[in-house]
Amino acid sequence: MKQNYVNLEVFNKRNGTIGTVVGQDETIILIKSGDIIKAVTENTFLRWYTIVPQDKPVEKETIKEPEKEEKKEKKKTDGKDKSLPAGAPGVGEELRDKFLSLVKEQANQDLDITYDEKNHRDIVKYNGRNVFECTTAKRRFNVLCHPKSLTPDNLKRADKVFPKEWGWSLRAKFVFTDITQIPLMKTIIVDGLFYRQKEEENNDAE
Repeated sequence: MKQNYVNLEVFNKRNGTIGTVVGQDETIILIKSGDIIKAVTENTFLRWYTIVPQDKPVEKETIKEPEKEEKKEKKKTDGKDKSLPAGAPGVGEELRDKFLSLVKEQANQDLDITYDEKNHRDIVKYNGRNVFECTTAKRRFNVLCHPKSLTPDNLKRADKVFPKEWGWSLRAKFVFTDITQIPLMKTIIVDGLFYRQKEEENNDAE
């Protein structure tokens, strides 16, 4: 196999999941998403998976002393990745409940929320279009939304905006770790629902 994909984070364009390549040989590539490990051929991988651009903090890790890098790797293994914000234990579920409650409160048209238990992921559709993709962890609640839906001020507040090459319309990522962020949460919900509502009314394509 010409390229080594092991340890790269990848995005499945077919079902919207994010996973990590945990192994490969001459015929298959193993991708772990949540607790599930899936084996795919290289042709399937190239067709449906996009390599997620690495965060800048990850790039900086390569220039750190080996000793510090080893400590960081150990923390990642323990499930405490310092590159992501983290709140108190259990805050992720609390923020998820609040987010979905606010979505239902603000929506006045066709709303559909699908929960993927294996990946702890909620897909929120409004007027038949994806508007939010949410993942829940013990110490954080992540929300992906459409960058075009956000006001300029909220777009600046996004923790990360993936490039268009990512191949997924929900490219603006917010990481919530505390209930004090609920006002921001509410504004991106209003932005996202209004964008899809306006899009439906105007019959505009993405």
